[in-house]
Amino acid sequence: MQTNAAEVVRVHDLTHDVREFDLRVISPATLDFQPGNSFLLRFPS
Repeated sequence: MQTNAAEVVRVHDLTHDVREFDLRVISPATLDFQPGNSFLLRFPS
């Protein structure tokens, strides 16, 4: 399992109940992600 920190740089409402988030990876500077992988996002309260 890899842990990264990211900053939300843009939120775009696609429909009334679907949003698109643009993230900037902060630490580490790259994200090791391959097609078929999944990841979990956690947002601070």
